[in-house]
Amino acid sequence: MASVTTTDINCGPCLYYNITVPGKVWCLSCEEGLCKSCTDSHKGIKANRNHKVIPAEKCHHVASIGHLMSQTCKNHNKVLDLYCPSHGAPVCFLCIAENHRECKDIVSLEEVAKNVVSSSSFCNVEQNVGNLLKNLSQLKTEREMNSKQLQNDKVAKITLVKEMRRQLNKSLDTLEDKLLQELSSKAGTSETEINNSLSEIESKTKAAYVVQSNISHLKEMATDVQLFLVSNHRE
Repeated sequence: MASVTTTDINCGPCLYYNITVPGKVWCLSCEEGLCKSCTDSHKGIKANRNHKVIPAEKCHHVASIGHLMSQTCKNHNKVLDLYCPSHGAPVCFLCIAENHRECKDIVSLEEVAKNVVSSSSFCNVEQNVGNLLKNLSQLKTEREMNSKQLQNDKVAKITLVKEMRRQLNKSLDTLEDKLLQELSSKAGTSETEINNSLSEIESKTKAAYVVQSNISHLKEMATDVQLFLVSNHRE
């Protein structure tokens, strides 16, 4: 059974006569849709009276496992109406002739399937699916918790990194202020020393100009003896 939707389903018997009529139900045995008229006719045929039909709108519920419910033999395109216990497989009459001649106890598939819902194998399938869903639910919860914990750890680490950065910035700012203060202090001291030196040089320069001026005047007015005495003055 291929994946189908309600809009895909048309009445199979009507299509056989090139008439397109929406199917109202789906026959799981015939694997085709049936309109209301054909559904009534379908029920009237003795061979079809045990066929199970479902509303067309519910087809999507069985579409994903429809291939598992197919009653058509893949090898011969015939109805699978027999069951071989030796091989544990449903078969058609051609399968019997070709591959199951030596097999014993071939029985009707309908007989084997009777009361299957209450059988241990079917109950085991239901139980296994239930356990699977429970395990998947637990796994989902664990993964969601892991995801939440991961996010919490991420936020905590981001906060830690930002705090480390803040502390580092604070330390660098403190160090910067200290270095700038030291640099400013040393520069100020050096500047004072230079200014004092310049003042001293300026004072001595002025004194030298005075001496130079006096010498010029002495050269004009003093005698050679007086100039000699001045040039050899020790005090």
